[in-house]
Amino acid sequence: MKELGELIRDGEFIKKDYVDKVDFLNDISDFLIERGFVKEKFKEEIIKREEQFPTGLLTKRMNVSIPHSEEEYVLKEGIIVTNFPKKLKFNRMDKPNEEIKVDISFILLLKDKNKHITVLQQLADLFQSQMLLEIKNCNSKEDIYQLLREAD
Repeated sequence: MKELGELIRDGEFIKKDYVDKVDFLNDISDFLIERGFVKEKFKEEIIKREEQFPTGLLTKRMNVSIPHSEEEYVLKEGIIVTNFPKKLKFNRMDKPNEEIKVDISFILLLKDKNKHITVLQQLADLFQSQMLLEIKNCNSKEDIYQLLREAD
């Protein structure tokens, strides 16, 4: 979980309610553009990609989403963990016409395709673990990073 932890440490943590997933993706894109994580075109691309390839996932513990765009729109790598106090509807990855209520989102900002595969494997492990519930209770990226370091 080393790569995952480092990307979360280099990313951001947000705890906020949104009207819907488009509101979330617009707001988070503006936030990421302001902070130099992504290019302007990222906003359009992440919304389009989420419509075409939904990222909502059912897990044993809680539902998550993993929005991302192509690496060409990423300026600075990291993972943006967003904790939704009020669950947010996303379409399912495996059943795109079906919506699920998501508790937490992990926006992947990756430039390296090889790292992408490793991070997805580590996220899959995380989604099956008790740590996912602990992350839901975290209040900062530092708390999440520490939790993942202790798990290694």
